[in-house]
Amino acid sequence: LLKVPLTLSSAIAVHVSLTPPNHPLNNEIVHQTLTEWIIFQDVKYGLPLAKVFLVSWTVSLAEIAVLASRVIVPSTLPSVIQPAVCQLRGIQDMPINCHILFGTALIVAGGFLRWWCFCTLGRFFTFKLSVRQEGA
Repeated sequence: LLKVPLTLSSAIAVHVSLTPPNHPLNNEIVHQTLTEWIIFQDVKYGLPLAKVFLVSWTVSLAEIAVLASRVIVPSTLPSVIQPAVCQLRGIQDMPINCHILFGTALIVAGGFLRWWCFCTLGRFFTFKLSVRQEGA
């Protein structure tokens, strides 16, 4: 069950690091170069952040469901859910090893660093490059 907090902490860290804290005002946004516009279009139509959030949370919750299926006795559940739990039990579990711990530590450290930047820079931290007037 140690994998549950590890899995949740990774999903939360990814969510925090990819959530824009502030949006710059329209008059502060720096106009994009052609290269920036191409990259923005790729992100906009190729793999938007919403898909990354969805994949991250789906994989994390699926892993937790597999772990929970090993602890729960299927006969105590409603008959509709029992076949799904039995199928989840058939999935091979990956034991916690140094690679999982190191990867989780890196993800959580990255999320914490990003959160610390949000807190330190406050309203000046945005995902879009902007130029603010003095004294703003």
